[in-house]
Amino acid sequence: MDDMMRALRRLSGRYVPYLQPYWDESDFSAVGTWLKSGALEDVRDKLTRDLKSRFPQSVDIVLTDTGKTALCVVLKMLGIEAGDEVIVPSYCCASIIASVLRAGCTPVFADCDEHFNISEQSTVAALSSRTKAILVPHLFGLRAASLEAIVALWRQRGIAVIEDVAQAYGVQLAGGALAGSLGDAAIFSAGLGKPIMGPGGGWAILNRPCGARPDLGAEPIAESRARVANFLSRFTGPHWRRGGAEIAYALPARFSARLRRQPGFDRRSWAETECRMRGISVIDAWLAARQIERIDENIGLRRENARRWKAILTAANIPCITPPDEANVHSVSPLLFEGEDAIRRSETFRQALERGGVATEPCYTPLHLRIEGKDLKRTNMDMCESVWRRVFAVPIRPNLSPDDWERIETVVAKSASILAAA
Repeated sequence: MDDMMRALRRLSGRYVPYLQPYWDESDFSAVGTWLKSGALEDVRDKLTRDLKSRFPQSVDIVLTDTGKTALCVVLKMLGIEAGDEVIVPSYCCASIIASVLRAGCTPVFADCDEHFNISEQSTVAALSSRTKAILVPHLFGLRAASLEAIVALWRQRGIAVIEDVAQAYGVQLAGGALAGSLGDAAIFSAGLGKPIMGPGGGWAILNRPCGARPDLGAEPIAESRARVANFLSRFTGPHWRRGGAEIAYALPARFSARLRRQPGFDRRSWAETECRMRGISVIDAWLAARQIERIDENIGLRRENARRWKAILTAANIPCITPPDEANVHSVSPLLFEGEDAIRRSETFRQALERGGVATEPCYTPLHLRIEGKDLKRTNMDMCESVWRRVFAVPIRPNLSPDDWERIETVVAKSASILAAA
C-alpha cells in the first residue's frame, strides 16, 4: 500500500483515520495553553506514585521519553553488559533492536506463536551461553500466552525476563495482576497507537533490586513544542491539515528507509540516533497521567469496537481470523487470512477498504528480513514468515464515531463482493 496515496486520500476528508488521540476537550485546551505559554502542572512525581499504586511489586520506576529508552534503561539497570545477548521476537517493532544495541548488547531473534507473541519453544532454540535476557511483548494488546512458562523456565537459570507492555497497558495476567508485574522488569510506551497515546513518553518498571539508574538528559523545550505541534498536525484538526502533514511525514520517512538499505549501513550509529536516552517531558507525563485515569473506560470501548468489527466481518462473510477477546485490550486489531491464496485475498481486501475510505495499517515485517536485523537470526522463523504478509490492522480506537462506523459497514459490505470475485 503506497503511503503517499493513503496520505492523499486523507486530504479528501471522506476517510476513517486509523489513529486519532482519544483526548477530551480539557486535554486539548491544556496542550494548546502549554504550546503558547509553557504553563502546565508538572505531574511527573504524581505519575510515578500512580504507577507505584498500580504496580505495588515494583522496586523502582523510571520515566523516559520513549519505550525505546525504557528498554535500554532496564537492560543497564539489570546488569546486562556489553556483549551479552538478548532474545527478542522477530515479529515486533524495529525499535527494540535500537534499544538493545544502545545498551551495548546483541539482539537475537526468536519466532512467534499463532497469536504473534514470542513462543517458549523459540526462546529455547535461540538460547546460547551468552543469553542474559529475554523480551516478551504482549503484542497488539493480547496477553503473551507463553509468559508464565518463559519466566518459570529461565528465571531459575539467571536469565532476566522483561515484559514489553507498550501495546498492552491494562491487560491482566493469568493470576489477575496487570501485565508488567511478573517479569523481572517491564517497559511501557505512550506513543503512537498505544493504549496510552500521545506525542511520546514511556517508563520502565523494575520488579527486583537492580543497579543505579543511567543518566537521562532532558529534551529541550523547543524540541518538545515542535514534536507536539507536529503530532497535532498529523492526527487532529481539519482533514486537509492532517493529509498535508501525513505527506510531509511520509517523504522523509521513505527517504530514511532507503538510506538504511544502502551499503555501509551502521546499526550501532542508527541505534544511537533512534534511542536518545532522555527523561519524560512535562507535557508527555501530563497526557499519560490523564489517560491512565480513563484507561478502563477506553479499554471497554476498544473491546466493544473489536466485537463490532467481528460482527461486521462475519455478516459480510469475510474469511479472516480476528484476535481472541479474552485477556486482550485490543490496542491493535489484526485481521489474519488463511489458506493457499491468503496473501492475495489479504491484499485485495485491504486495498478495497482503503479505496472506500477506511484506513488500514500494515503489521510487522519480521526483523530478520529487515536491514536493521540482518544476520541476527539463529533459529527457524517458520511462524512469523508464514503470517506477516497475510495480516493487516483496521481502526479500533475508542473514539470511532457513528459516521466512521457507517462508512466501515458500507465499505466492508461492498468489499465482500470484490473479494469473492478476486
